[in-house]
Amino acid sequence: MATISKTGIAEGLTSKAEHLTRIIDALDGTATTELVATGSFTGSFVGTYAGTITSASYSTTAVSASYSATADTASYALNAQPGFPFSGDAVISGSLFVSGSFINFQSASQIILPNSTLGPSTITVAANTLPAGGRIVVLLSTDTQTITVELPTASDIYLGYEYTFDVATIGGNNAKFVIESGSAKISGTAQASSPGVYLNVDKLTMDTANGVRQSDTYMICSLGANGWRFNASARVSTSISSSDQAG
Repeated sequence: MATISKTGIAEGLTSKAEHLTRIIDALDGTATTELVATGSFTGSFVGTYAGTITSASYSTTAVSASYSATADTASYALNAQPGFPFSGDAVISGSLFVSGSFINFQSASQIILPNSTLGPSTITVAANTLPAGGRIVVLLSTDTQTITVELPTASDIYLGYEYTFDVATIGGNNAKFVIESGSAKISGTAQASSPGVYLNVDKLTMDTANGVRQSDTYMICSLGANGWRFNASARVSTSISSSDQAG
């Protein structure tokens, strides 16, 4: 494809209308002319870009993600191949929603779950600020400390949310880990030498004074509006107490 012709344009020659219309025709799409431009540009782009954008100077943010440095789609994003499947490394900052019949991780060499740490000081946190689906390390290493996780009101919007808490450090006397919901909607079991059963309770307390051990694990899973399912793997079931324990 040719660039805009300079034929007939020279110092001392008469300027003609078609010298100007060559430029206009190239810009409005009338002529199939290749445009080569350098520098900075502002405004909007409408059309199709064929090629590879290698510099972030084309856009740092964009109303349309088609040619931006950060993009909703990878079609022409900086350092991205045109379209999918995508091959290479990608860093996504923010939320990513994936929908489909299934997600295949067979070719992944490893999957790293999100993680967080609670303790060793006294703290109260809302469960929905913790990484659902990941692992939360609990440090019970300070005397009389209490780590409290407050569950949100039972609702179908939390279906699929699951939190796993692993006790990693024991060292404090009467240090407590508490899971509470504010309503009697926690039910579940503790797998231990003497199993425990908890039906429709609103608060569970795991106390080092009663036998919480390092590597004890507690899982809480949303049942939607019906409440929360609790499951524990503990060395001593009596280390877990509740406000309405049955069994």
